[in-house]
Amino acid sequence: MNKILESIILMLLIGFQSVTAQTEFEYDKSLNIGFGVAFYDVFENGFPNIIVPLVYFPIDVGKFMIEPSASYFKEERTRDDINFTDSDVTVGLGLFHKANYERTVIYYGLRFYQRREKEERYPPLESSLSTLNKSRYTRSIAPTIGGHYFFSSHFSLGGDVSFQRDFLETSEDSDDYGPYDSYDRVTINATKIRIVLRYFL
Repeated sequence: MNKILESIILMLLIGFQSVTAQTEFEYDKSLNIGFGVAFYDVFENGFPNIIVPLVYFPIDVGKFMIEPSASYFKEERTRDDINFTDSDVTVGLGLFHKANYERTVIYYGLRFYQRREKEERYPPLESSLSTLNKSRYTRSIAPTIGGHYFFSSHFSLGGDVSFQRDFLETSEDSDDYGPYDSYDRVTINATKIRIVLRYFL
């Protein structure tokens, strides 16, 4: 997380330097492509408690904004000759209608996410501990409203609020009980708040 915070601070410093260098606002409302990172979008109910921020790729086209997003995490570790692997992959897509007010952009629409999380455990053959392969798949839809403010020609800071509905499917495969001894389906409804720093090329 420290590296993420350092990256955010660096982007802010570069952005404020751009503000002082700009004598006139030059935001082109016809087409803008960029990238961004959320200060707070971490899927609080992580599995297995992994915090993975999303990276956004906004594309402004006239009155519309398309915003793909993605994140990736993988950790491999060994403890007492037992190999553990945790992984987390998320892809998303936001589709928005937007309105431009000088430096301010207001948008509303839908975000869609698909996420796959895995937890694996491989003990040595002589161990009494069983292998474990646990997976969770999440599909999400989130009506969203938000906005962002351009404090330079390239950088904007804003946020949005979503009412997100998650559909989760969890399966667990362990040597103790045979394949897929556990399979659960859960639906979660929750509000999500994001503060996003974006950079447009």
